[in-house]
Amino acid sequence: MRLLDSTSAEYLSARTGVASRHMVHIIARNRETDAQEALGLWQGDDHLTIAIGGANRTYYGAGGLIGVEPIRAGIGLEVRMLQLALSPLTPEVAQLLRGYDARLAPAEVHRGLLSLETGQLIAEPIRVFRGWVDEVKIRTGEVGGTGEATVTLASAARGLTRALTLTRSDAEMRRRNAGDAFRRYTDIAGEVGVWWGETRERA
Repeated sequence: MRLLDSTSAEYLSARTGVASRHMVHIIARNRETDAQEALGLWQGDDHLTIAIGGANRTYYGAGGLIGVEPIRAGIGLEVRMLQLALSPLTPEVAQLLRGYDARLAPAEVHRGLLSLETGQLIAEPIRVFRGWVDEVKIRTGEVGGTGEATVTLASAARGLTRALTLTRSDAEMRRRNAGDAFRRYTDIAGEVGVWWGETRERA
């Protein structure tokens, strides 16, 4: 069960109507500098800087984030997928998809509740999805047409499907520390017979 702050809980229980906007935050690798950089998009008309989790985040509006498919919540370890529709014409989206390597980049989706009177956020946005970028598709439009971009996110449960790391070899251990002989016999382990509590027969 998702816990809401008192302001959001009161807003939703008033039953006078709800206005909300989705906000996407992705931390991807800059292809030029190799640094991890954050970029946020939201469905608002203007750019927005807001504190989430004690840190300020900037979300770019003005049409970058076109739509978010309905988010379904559930109990269990099922990997859920979520598609985002983006406009490749905005500079922020172009930077995210072409200037950054967004593959497997951490991503979060929040939902911000807006006042019906002022149109302003009433409280810190509520996180409704967390995971990684699974797939990016960009379609360039024909002359006179429009292009589109689709980003598919995989939920955090995807982390539970990762395979165990491979057994390290003696060469790998010695590359890190030349005196580390812990795995000296790894390559032949299982091929050499071991006698416990009895006399070994000699050929």
